[in-house]
Amino acid sequence: MKYLSPRAQISINWLQKGRFIDDTQILKRLIEDKYGKPTEKINPKEFESEYNLQGVDGCEIPFTEYDTSLGINALYEMLGHFKFQRTGKTILEWLQSMLPEDIDYKKSIAYAFGRISSKNYPSLEELGLQVSGLDSLSAALLSIGNHTKIANDTIEWLVVLWRYWIDEIKEDMLRKIENNLTIDTTVGETRKIIKKFISKIGVISQSDPVILNLRSQLSFLENHSANEKLLEVLPKQIPDIEETKKLHKKMRESSKFREELERMLEKTPEISSTSTIIENLSDIIENKQPTEEQLKLLSAYLPKQPATLDSFKNSLKDILYSQNIHSQWMAVGIRADDVSAEEHGGLIGSFREHVNFMNNPIVREVCRYLSPFSEPKKITADETAQILGISKRISFNRLAQIEKFLNTTTLIGLHALGMQFRIAVGRKKRPLLKSKGLVEKIHLSDSDFQIATIYIEPKSSQGPDKKEQLLQVVGDSTFFSLRLDLYDAHLRRWRYPDTHDTRGSDGWIYREPKMSATQYSPTQREVDVMSALWGTHEYWNQMKWLLDSLGIPRRTSDYVISELVKNDIITVVHHPIIDYCGLPEGYLLVAKHTENKKLQTAFERIIALSNYCKGFYNQQHTDLCATIRTPRGSGGIIIGQIADLLERDNFEYMIARVDRQWTYYFTVLERLYDESTKSFIDPWI
Repeated sequence: MKYLSPRAQISINWLQKGRFIDDTQILKRLIEDKYGKPTEKINPKEFESEYNLQGVDGCEIPFTEYDTSLGINALYEMLGHFKFQRTGKTILEWLQSMLPEDIDYKKSIAYAFGRISSKNYPSLEELGLQVSGLDSLSAALLSIGNHTKIANDTIEWLVVLWRYWIDEIKEDMLRKIENNLTIDTTVGETRKIIKKFISKIGVISQSDPVILNLRSQLSFLENHSANEKLLEVLPKQIPDIEETKKLHKKMRESSKFREELERMLEKTPEISSTSTIIENLSDIIENKQPTEEQLKLLSAYLPKQPATLDSFKNSLKDILYSQNIHSQWMAVGIRADDVSAEEHGGLIGSFREHVNFMNNPIVREVCRYLSPFSEPKKITADETAQILGISKRISFNRLAQIEKFLNTTTLIGLHALGMQFRIAVGRKKRPLLKSKGLVEKIHLSDSDFQIATIYIEPKSSQGPDKKEQLLQVVGDSTFFSLRLDLYDAHLRRWRYPDTHDTRGSDGWIYREPKMSATQYSPTQREVDVMSALWGTHEYWNQMKWLLDSLGIPRRTSDYVISELVKNDIITVVHHPIIDYCGLPEGYLLVAKHTENKKLQTAFERIIALSNYCKGFYNQQHTDLCATIRTPRGSGGIIIGQIADLLERDNFEYMIARVDRQWTYYFTVLERLYDESTKSFIDPWI
């Protein structure tokens, strides 16, 4: 990753240089250029003086208020026998004593929790992007506290924090396993890693299933000498289906294998012949999802294979896997809880997951009203009064709230520019292909594929030379789908989708740029404006602030946006901030098929099944790439159903969980644009 020079000042002239700097760094520097750098250490007195607030230690709050706001009793229940030794003479010291012992930024977290519990802190409008006296983490937590008011939600702050901390310990152990276990690792070294983890988590919860499973692993290892090599003592295993296919192909005609089967048949009278059992095995092996009984048959007749280091690591990953893990998306929101606090992204994401703007009827109604508009639309007081059925006087107060929950996504019609996307997915977590056209990098898990990179290029491009061992698809038609109609306001949760649902139902926001018969040649200023809109998702006022801060005059940007919309180069979608919609689980889907009708049918079912889905496909309807976001706990079911339909129709495909995303939309068009020809260069040449 490249980093910004300390002397760099972000402007449209700087963006035109097309540097490989990710979108978060650019927005963060832009905010710092405008408001200065955030406070490194929290200074409560400075903050309280700025906003004329009483100190947290002076607030008289009953314990029941703390319990309701922070979830103290829920935390006791979660941690079982473990009890806090609440210590300290002041409220802040008492709050700090309830946090995990070695968590960073204790003072910042305790102060923010104290403010939230007392309900005595400034509104979003008052706080701004840089808050005097607060560091980035405490400012972000107060920002999330304000968002709970918009969503009519509550967060058990302490419960969420402790779960995050425990998951971080598990992740740290997985990293140690990945880095420290080698083919030469001894049993003693492995036992040491596992014991260290058990001692840390076991203090909190001896009954955690993770502890019990790891103790079982430890018990097995303690039956062997500390100096023995780990790989030499691990039990042999049944090969997985792919390995079994290879093994079976070699053994199918083997006389030795047949002789072994003949001997085993004497013990299995219900199977009449060697040929019958080979047929049975063949059927199982060709079945991509064998049943438990079928796997037992395989284990009885196929020879077990020596354990591998990867298989042992995967077994530990299965034990340590947390249901609370969420995908970490690129921070491009000009908010105190996003770009300004990107270094705390994991923790911030854990709290945001518990705030759902869909619980607010105003959010749902405003988004339905704005869904037909394809250019940036500033909603007025008159429109607000009409949508919500309130007086115009009250509607002015609602407008400030609306500004805080709305985002926009700009879709660029690459086909109109003679351009297309290309995604390459690989099995090793390293940079796949170097190209000036890079727009996204995504780390993946729960799949053989570990990394994906997305590029843009002219449609005439032949792409990269390196194509082996990579799954690649291209597409010039982009789409955006958000199914607000799936939200059950009464039950306050997302309902399960129906594959037979069709686009056009009330609350289903779907958009893609219109196809253009002619190629458009953009000016430099149009490329500048498209770059700014592509790099973030801000609604009206923040979007205008961004364009102004980059040095694009207001009248110029208004005119350029209007022309781009009129010529079907861009289309804009209005929607709630996706990070506050209760959709923390992210997946990447890449699929291809030689029959376009099958891909068209699959595409309609995929967007019907997905709460949120964004991506691209090609005009021939043979290639598809989609990013899918789902509610907590629903992802496995939804993705499993999508995989089933792709399997049934013999697609070549890949589905993986998104771990982390990096984006480069602010600068990619500038890197490829040639002002002399008003066209874009091929990044692979």
